[in-house]
Amino acid sequence: MTWRHSFRKIYCLDTLDTRFSIPANVPPKYANTELQETPSVPSSSEEKVTKSRPDGAPTQSLPDARPSLWNTWEFYSYYFVFITCVPLMFKAVYDVSQSTHPSYPAYEHLLSPGWIPGRKVDNSDGQYASVRDNLPYLLLLLILHPLCRKAYDAFWRTSTYTSVRPSNGGRHDGLSQGLSANAAASVRQEQRLSFDFYFAFILIAALHGFSALKVVLILWLNYKLAKSVPTQYLTFITWTFNIAILFANEYGQGYKYARLATFLSPFLGAEKTGETWGQWLDDHGGLLSRWEVLFNLTVLRLISFNLDYKWSLQKRGGSAIEKKQLDPANLSENDRVRTPARPEDYSFRNYIAYALYSPLYLAGPIITFNDYISQCRYQSPTIRTDRTIRFAIRFVVALFCMEVVVQHYLYAVAIFNAQPDWKLFTPMQLTMLGYFNLHIIWLKLLIPWRFFRLWALVDGIDPPENMVRCMSNAPSTIKFWRGWHRSYNRWLVRYLFIPLGGSTSTGSRGTARSIANYLIIFTFVALWHDINLRLLMWGWLIVLFILPEVIGKMLFPERRWRGHENAHRIITGIGSVGNIFMMSVANLVGFAIGWDGLKGVLAGIAETVEGRIFAVVACAAVFTALQIMFEVREEEKRDGDGSDTHVSVPMKEGASECRGRRKRKYTDKMAARFAVGMQRLIPWLGYHHVLMLLIAIAIILLSLLLAGCSSTSPLIPGIFLISLYYTPYNPVYAPSQASPGTVSAIKNIVGAAVLEVRVGYFGICTTPDGSGWLCSNNATALAQQTSPGQDPLNLIWVAQTFKDAVVFPYLLIVAIILAFVCFILLATFPGWHYEHDDLTGSDIDVKPFPSRPVCQVALALIFVSSVFVLVSVLWQHTASVAASTIAQDFGNGSVKSGVGTAAMILGWFGFALLIIVTIGLLVMLLSMSVLDKLTGD
Repeated sequence: MTWRHSFRKIYCLDTLDTRFSIPANVPPKYANTELQETPSVPSSSEEKVTKSRPDGAPTQSLPDARPSLWNTWEFYSYYFVFITCVPLMFKAVYDVSQSTHPSYPAYEHLLSPGWIPGRKVDNSDGQYASVRDNLPYLLLLLILHPLCRKAYDAFWRTSTYTSVRPSNGGRHDGLSQGLSANAAASVRQEQRLSFDFYFAFILIAALHGFSALKVVLILWLNYKLAKSVPTQYLTFITWTFNIAILFANEYGQGYKYARLATFLSPFLGAEKTGETWGQWLDDHGGLLSRWEVLFNLTVLRLISFNLDYKWSLQKRGGSAIEKKQLDPANLSENDRVRTPARPEDYSFRNYIAYALYSPLYLAGPIITFNDYISQCRYQSPTIRTDRTIRFAIRFVVALFCMEVVVQHYLYAVAIFNAQPDWKLFTPMQLTMLGYFNLHIIWLKLLIPWRFFRLWALVDGIDPPENMVRCMSNAPSTIKFWRGWHRSYNRWLVRYLFIPLGGSTSTGSRGTARSIANYLIIFTFVALWHDINLRLLMWGWLIVLFILPEVIGKMLFPERRWRGHENAHRIITGIGSVGNIFMMSVANLVGFAIGWDGLKGVLAGIAETVEGRIFAVVACAAVFTALQIMFEVREEEKRDGDGSDTHVSVPMKEGASECRGRRKRKYTDKMAARFAVGMQRLIPWLGYHHVLMLLIAIAIILLSLLLAGCSSTSPLIPGIFLISLYYTPYNPVYAPSQASPGTVSAIKNIVGAAVLEVRVGYFGICTTPDGSGWLCSNNATALAQQTSPGQDPLNLIWVAQTFKDAVVFPYLLIVAIILAFVCFILLATFPGWHYEHDDLTGSDIDVKPFPSRPVCQVALALIFVSSVFVLVSVLWQHTASVAASTIAQDFGNGSVKSGVGTAAMILGWFGFALLIIVTIGLLVMLLSMSVLDKLTGD
């Protein structure tokens, strides 16, 4: 075996996750053979390693695979660009990370002493710092946990009962110390689950201290619901309970014992004693006192247990494994997930062992209850020592890249956190800082996910791999998001997407149902990550980020370019350049530098001729990289792997092969429809599509209005109803009505205060010293971060009073809901479709009229929504002007106020759009009535 072959085995699909090389419906009995390798490195035909399928047959190229381009002059030029640009990319960030760079003093305080001589370490990313600082303890736990299991098994002499002995002259064939293979598997399951159960309590006690009792209480309540609620109501109750837990954990902030004691003390008659004990319990909160931050993953496991249990009740009537004549020790991935466990396996002990399974408790990956029980009973054949070692090597390489290359030599995170003068950087340096910031986001998630999966593999459980491809190998927005947090994607498909009906329905009702399903899924995804209105809007709008790619595929479908593949590849590459930049900008704003940082970076690039030239060169370089990405996928097709098939497998679970063919056929028809529709753009779009677009824009604008001052995210603090801020001025007043002494006295009280407070529908933002915004829905929390000298006249309290007594957001919320229902109704309107003409014998384009009752309901809904928005905006405007005027006068020359212009524009513009839609629907109904009279219907 050559060193090159060993290296390629480390970086093959089989090492990353056998689910990528073995179909989900095939038992992994061939997992101990050499599986396909990922052709991530171009190779000549002489050097190519012979590959085989899991069944031993040679691989065959897929029908649509194109000839290799690796050895063409075109790609030789790409290789030159690649080997030239990549070192320059690293050098650009390395240069600005030197102590001799003018910006170094601005971010030096964010660097920590490093272990490489002469280099400091950039540990300023708080999320990854918590992993890096505790990595030695995690490694120790990875070693001790399997050793403790072995000691536990040795104490109970588990191997005596679970190691199958060779047959002895035909006697006891397949038996183990007198036990059948099934009984031996039961013993193995019993041992594993009992150890997981006890170790789980030890782990959460160490992590959360006395707060572990809160975790166990929530788990017990969910279990009692599963066992007590009638089956037909269990799904609804499970989702309601767990979503309520997400909200309660967020707003209860972990249910501090001190707060509970303060609330209960008056009833128990021991106020001071109770508060003291509560504070003492909070002070002993373990290594991770904020247990609620990581509880979101546990919520997914609670839902998995309840729904798997419900579906097992519906499938009673014999073992599914016996009916299908399956080998329980060699089940396929689909069978492990879908086949219910035995009735006695849905016990409280097994439930706790699964929900708090130590290797996957903190960060995942996510595994279903059925899969967990199956692997506890029979260890998956995919778990092999050599494969686990290769996976560990990949983890060490990723950790090395993060630790040495990124953190010790490239200080991208510290530079962006410090926000230095961007004019000190060249356009190349600014761009590369953004690029490596994105890579750090990818690595800081990849490392903990792979560490905890490695821990599970060492322990004998094989969960799914979360990260599919490198961040720099993602030309497709759709496939990028499918491959990001892949185990969560699979969980959503099984427990949310398929129960909601998936996307198999057709017709107008099917379209409306699909839209509603996607909205529900994205809403849950946003709420699951964080209870935040800004993130909720991000979940609703995320579909907009993939529109350019979807429209591009419809305009230039691959099947219509057969015979012109190179031209299609070039066109796709040009379009994907914009796709890459759009993804980069969105992720930089959302997860790294924010809107203000992005504006500084873009200004530094666009304001100079050098920057504009660099932008053109960068686009050419990205185009080169895209061509290499495309050819990597073509190489996978030539090897029989299929383009990104391992990425899209999770979304195919639960769907039959017939559904896949029907969906592809439907997609081809849609692509053809778009091509024809471009010749008659307006008729293809349809009148109702324009109204839907206006409603969507109105919903976005009104959602932004509601989100004002709810967080420190870009632009959000700038959307406010009123603002109050300290600034001295000479007030105009009648001496007979006001005392001049009051003005001077208040000025003396205010002194040099410069605090500003802004009020939105759901939050308040303050800037105590003008340096940055602090936002919260809790005025007390903001006041605690402000000294008395910064807010001498209690403007934060005044703002909270205005918010509680005057602001009324619920009309807007109802209006948004009604507008969305109207949007769904409009989506059911019939569009262009083909009908067979018996006279001509050909297909013709037909667009029937929509249902009049549906139009009438949509008109009523949008009219009521418009009225609600009008009333809300009028009230908002009147109340804001009145309150700001009174507050300013009470300041007596020390406080000024203002009304939020952005909020007013958003409100009135949203109302105008809804009125246009109302008029449009009214015109549609009148036109239908006139047409009926003209035709005599």
